[in-house]
Amino acid sequence: MNRLLALFKIILGAILVGMLGYALVAGSALLLYRQPSLQLGESITFSKPSGDQPIPYLKSGWAYPEAWGVWTLGKKASLALPLPNNAKTLVITGRALVSKEHPSQIVDIYFGDTLAKSVILNQTDGNRMTIDLTKEVGVTDANGAKQLLITLVLPKAVKPKDIGIGDDERELAFGLHSLEFH
Repeated sequence: MNRLLALFKIILGAILVGMLGYALVAGSALLLYRQPSLQLGESITFSKPSGDQPIPYLKSGWAYPEAWGVWTLGKKASLALPLPNNAKTLVITGRALVSKEHPSQIVDIYFGDTLAKSVILNQTDGNRMTIDLTKEVGVTDANGAKQLLITLVLPKAVKPKDIGIGDDERELAFGLHSLEFH
C-alpha cells in the first residue's frame, strides 16, 4: 500500500510540474504578444504588408489586404485596437462598394455591443467617418491595457459581379484604408 501511495505521489507530482510548465510557457507567450500601442494622431494603415505578415488589429470578416487597404468580407467585420489615453474621437477612412445599380452602403459601427454610429456612404473613394468616443468605451485586457473592440455591420454588402463591376464573387461593402485616434 505504501508503494502504491508513493507511486501515486510521484505521478501526481509529475502531472503538476508538467501543468505548471505549460502554464508558464503559455503565459509567457501571451505576455510576449502585445499589440503595438497607439498614439493620438497616429495613422494606422491597412494596406498589404510586406511578406505574409498579418495585420495585427484585424480580427474576423476581412479579405486579404491589397495595396490600398482591405475589404470587409460578408456582412460583419471586427477589429481590436489599443485605445490611447485621452482619445476623444476615432476617424475611419476608406472606400465603399457602390455603383449606379447599388448607389450606397450602410456601415453600422459598434463599440462592443453598443451602436456608436450608423453611416450611409455614397461615394467610392474618400469616405471619412468620425465617431465620438465616450469615457465608457473600451475594455481592459489581461495585461491592463485598454482595448477598443469595433464591429462593422454591413447590411448592404454585395458581390461586385452582381452590380456590374467585374466578376468578383466576394461579398464586399467597405474597404478600410486607415484609422486614427484624436
